[in-house]
Amino acid sequence: MEAKATDTSVTTVVRHFIKTDKTHLFEEWVKGITTAAQQFEGFKGLQLIHPPEGHTDYLILFKYADFQTLENWMESDERAQEIEKLDGLYEKEMVLREVTGIDFWFEAPDTKNVSAPPKWKMAVLTWVLVFPGVVIVSKLFRFLFPTLTPVFVTLCVTLSLVPLLTWVLMPNVVKLLKKWLFKGL
Repeated sequence: MEAKATDTSVTTVVRHFIKTDKTHLFEEWVKGITTAAQQFEGFKGLQLIHPPEGHTDYLILFKYADFQTLENWMESDERAQEIEKLDGLYEKEMVLREVTGIDFWFEAPDTKNVSAPPKWKMAVLTWVLVFPGVVIVSKLFRFLFPTLTPVFVTLCVTLSLVPLLTWVLMPNVVKLLKKWLFKGL
C-alpha cells in the first residue's frame, strides 16, 4: 500500500461474494475478524451490511482513525490469518476499496479500476436526491402522523431516507449516470 497523508478517519469497504450455502460460515467468520480488528489501535468500528434478497455480496466497512492505523491493520498477520479462513466460501474474488465520506455510494458499476467521481459531482448528485427525498418523505410523514413533533418527523425521515438512498436510489442513479460520473467508462 502506498502511504497517504491524512488526518481524517478512513474507511475500507470490502465486498465479499459468498456462496449461498456458505453464508452461515461467513457470518461466523465476521465475528472472528471483528474481534481481531478491535485489537488494533485506531479501530473506530466495523459494520456488516447483508445483501438484499437474491444477491450474495456482503459489505464490510472497517473504519480507522487515519490511513496509518488502517494500513497497520491491512498489512497485519492477524488480518492475513483471518482472510485465509475464507478459503472455499467465495463465489468470486472479494473487492476492496478505501473511501472517505460518502464515496461508497459512488462505486462504478461492474468495474474495479475506476476511481471515485470528482467530489463536486458526488455533492450535486447527492443533493439532487436528498432535497426532494426530504421534502417528499417529510410531507408523507406529516400527512400520515399529523401529531408528530418536528423532531420525530425528522427522525422518521432520516431513518427511511438513508436506507432508501443507500440501497435503492444511489445504486440505480449511479448506474444511470455512470458515463457522466466516471472517467473512462
